[in-house]
Amino acid sequence: MSDAPRAVPDFPLPPASRGPEQRRPELGDTPSAVTTALDFVSEGFILLDREWRFVHANRAAEGLMRRARTDVLGKSFWECFPEAHDRRFGIEYRRAVAESIPVQFEAFYPQPLNAWFEVRAYPSPEGLSIFFRDVTARLTADEALLQSEGRYRALFENMSEGFALHEIVCRDGVPCDYRFLDINPAFENLTGLKRGDVVGRLVSEVLPGEDPHWISMFGAVAQTGESVSFDHSSRVLNRHYQVFAYRLAPGQFAVLFHDITEHRRLEEALRVNLTKYSVLFDSFPLGISVTDAAGQVREINRRASLLLGATPGEIVGQHVGTPVWQIIRPDGSIMPPDEFASVRAMRERRVVEDVEAGIARPGEEVIWVSVTAAPIPLEGYGVVITYGDVSRRKLAEARLADAHRKEVAAKARLEAAMEALPIGLAVVDNAGGTEMANAGFERLWGPGRPPTSSIADYPKYKARWLESGRDVLPGEWASALAIKNRETVVGQLLEIERFDGGHACVLNSAAPIFDEAGGSAGCVVAVQDISKLVETERALEHSREALRVANASLADSNARLLRSNETLEVRVADRTHDLIRRTAQLQALAVDITRAEERERQRVAEVIHDHLQQVLAVARINLSMALGRVRTAVVRKSLIDLDELLAQSLDITRSLTAELSPSILRRGGLAAGLRWLGRWYLGRFGLQVAVEIDAEVEPDDDTRVALFRAVRELLFNVVKHARVAEARVRLSRTADGRACIVVSDEGAGFDPESLRGGGGDADSLGLFSLRERMDVLGGHFEVDSSPGRGTSITIWGPPPGPMGTGTPAARPAGPLQIAVRRRKGERSGRPPCHREP
Repeated sequence: MSDAPRAVPDFPLPPASRGPEQRRPELGDTPSAVTTALDFVSEGFILLDREWRFVHANRAAEGLMRRARTDVLGKSFWECFPEAHDRRFGIEYRRAVAESIPVQFEAFYPQPLNAWFEVRAYPSPEGLSIFFRDVTARLTADEALLQSEGRYRALFENMSEGFALHEIVCRDGVPCDYRFLDINPAFENLTGLKRGDVVGRLVSEVLPGEDPHWISMFGAVAQTGESVSFDHSSRVLNRHYQVFAYRLAPGQFAVLFHDITEHRRLEEALRVNLTKYSVLFDSFPLGISVTDAAGQVREINRRASLLLGATPGEIVGQHVGTPVWQIIRPDGSIMPPDEFASVRAMRERRVVEDVEAGIARPGEEVIWVSVTAAPIPLEGYGVVITYGDVSRRKLAEARLADAHRKEVAAKARLEAAMEALPIGLAVVDNAGGTEMANAGFERLWGPGRPPTSSIADYPKYKARWLESGRDVLPGEWASALAIKNRETVVGQLLEIERFDGGHACVLNSAAPIFDEAGGSAGCVVAVQDISKLVETERALEHSREALRVANASLADSNARLLRSNETLEVRVADRTHDLIRRTAQLQALAVDITRAEERERQRVAEVIHDHLQQVLAVARINLSMALGRVRTAVVRKSLIDLDELLAQSLDITRSLTAELSPSILRRGGLAAGLRWLGRWYLGRFGLQVAVEIDAEVEPDDDTRVALFRAVRELLFNVVKHARVAEARVRLSRTADGRACIVVSDEGAGFDPESLRGGGGDADSLGLFSLRERMDVLGGHFEVDSSPGRGTSITIWGPPPGPMGTGTPAARPAGPLQIAVRRRKGERSGRPPCHREP
């Protein structure tokens, strides 16, 4: 045996193959347990890193390499063994690394080793693991054996059939086992059993789960000399074999076998595929027929039999064109055989698709089918034909045309309904362009409104946020948000600039429209002109400001009066009388303003309830009637979306009516109004308000409204500033019959010193204004708070009884009463509602 060196290119490891998590093995990086185990392996083992350096070598490798491992660790393999570079060793090692495959070979290494080695090398991301052993003695013995056995061994080893020589083992003359004497390489390949693992061993040891039936069968061959041939399925090996067994010598028998596992698998696969084809062919929802080259029907499935109105026995054997059925064109004329899809596919040798034809059977309705025919590239076969029943589609097309006419009518009704609505409505596509707008929408924006094709055109429309005065950005419009987020946006308060130069305050809302797949198809925009309502609110605010100025003027007059050194009793009496008169007038003015404000709120609420809500309700009724007559899914979806938008608008007007003038306050009294207010804040802002009624108090209408408005304003301050989810409202009655209300929370709190004299920011001004209103009405207002410790505000209403023009029920306006909370829950004296103001 010789191994001539060959010159081959070097294959270094590509750096790109190393992942970011991999690292180069370091010297001694092998785990100690693995290192110890490898030292007891009889084979030599070396581990090379990705730069071909020695990382590890076991004890057996030291003896085979004839050098200590300390001499090679950390050094290049090619430096230590230069003769290996261009020989079989270097070639196979580089191939294993370059192709990432394990290699196994035997090769001769010259001096200084001068020996044959059996080598197995396994690549890994860290390098190359090599197992090797000296096989010089074995190869020398094998060479001698091969020379002695020659021709027999060549036949034995090269035959494709598996061959095994066995010796029968008997107990009391009865075969109980058999021993492997020899096997050929084909035996190893066909069974997966290696020669070294079976020769000399019993079959019960090699295949312990094998059926004992085969032992008795092979024993009969060895004892009687009668050969047997059979198919054998090995449960242990999970293979199928065709076996021939015969006797070579007394007590010995040979087995010659083929592996027929693949043949059995193909037979089973063929059986399964034929079954699948048969089931698929007969259960396919399309009619299928197969013809031969002469046009004679060879096969037909159940669906085709139903379409053609005949049994398979009546159809198979018929020729294409036989006048059993009358085939007609879509226009109703007779279709000649030359136009049949099957005839054209056979003639033109191509697939002919979607030929529409009608099958007219005597006394029955025409069945319309879509026929596709394809030539079969098999000897003796013609075409395969599929029939798809399109009768329903034809009927659906007729219905679709009718639905289209109805859709046009429904669209006209929808446009009429949109025109009748008192608010502006527009339908916007998915890009933000306006597809449809009613007259109200056009009137709201004024003449000269430019068209929009996308959100990029929105800067042409000028609007400001009503509360902040900041310009509305294109992406902040309700329609842009509804399209982007696919969510309904309700109640944007805007001041718009009309295209005729005018201005209007509007309530802007939008709801998304979804297509049949659930994707966004645009949105519906509703714009309601609330200019009059805003003007009313501003007028109310101006009235409050006038009241505040009057209060300030009165306070200034009081201060000047107190600083006066007038000593004359007449002048003091005159000044006192004037002060009482002005205070009474101011109280009367405050009562009149409160009454006017309430009347205006009731009027606006009645307008919304009696007019706007009725119009929206009528619009929903008309839309519901139109919806009942529409069958097209897209139109129904659009009408349903519009109905939901009208329902939301109706809910908004109802909520606005309740906010402006809650009817429960007039019907149920102050306690019922406070309970309703708690539920309203929970639904609107998520604020949990605990309303406690210690005693029913029913002040006059003006006082009830004033106290209700004050509690609502204080709860709104909790929402804005307290940063809590809970608040408490407690109603009780003082000894003299006054209503006492405590609004408290455990939130952020504030410094009450900021409220003295009405100074500070807008929020402190709001509390100061509330205190002024209470004082003018004859009530009282007290704040108990500190930063981080929550807030408790107590309101006392005026004493019961009519307010005249004489001495006022409340004391003259003075500094705001303030209590600083020292610890949470700690207050001095009696509870606030038991103190007399």
